[in-house]
Amino acid sequence: MRGAVVAALAAAAVVGAPSLATADPLPTGRLSLQVGGKAATGGFASRLGFGWGWGLEAAYQPMRPDQSVGLGVSWSASWSYYGDGSARISSQLATVELDAGLRIRVPLGVRRRQVLFLGGGAALVRMNEPPVEDGERSYVGGWAAAGVEGMFRQFPIGLEARYVLARTDDGTIGLWLSAGFGS
Repeated sequence: MRGAVVAALAAAAVVGAPSLATADPLPTGRLSLQVGGKAATGGFASRLGFGWGWGLEAAYQPMRPDQSVGLGVSWSASWSYYGDGSARISSQLATVELDAGLRIRVPLGVRRRQVLFLGGGAALVRMNEPPVEDGERSYVGGWAAAGVEGMFRQFPIGLEARYVLARTDDGTIGLWLSAGFGS
């Protein structure tokens, strides 16, 4: 419940902040630092539980002022860490996730300073030890995300909910906050 309240407040801040209404238009390309919380799903849930992560994300998403829908590409690398006791060998389970995909963007409001987006693509997840008994540490799967992006002064910022499917019915869901540079 607490996470849903925080997400709703953050989304309201991104979309409705007065400083965003006077911001520059969204950049075509950007490089952002991400930070967020994650939770495991499916069979991973009992082993991993909750964690946190950080990462780098890049995107190229051109959008003309007269477009009502835009298409872009994104790619990211993220590192996540789960609590003590989540790993059998090391002190905690750690993951590295590499992904690439497409995003569909829809501008909000007359000023077109914020966008809603939906995205998805392929992901490679590598763990420091096997999370379940199958002995695998690397998984190839898909990801899906939804969120909002806007500008704060000259910096692109965003809030994103992301689901990564590492193997059948097992994955992670996370809430990521990003801020970066764009041109």
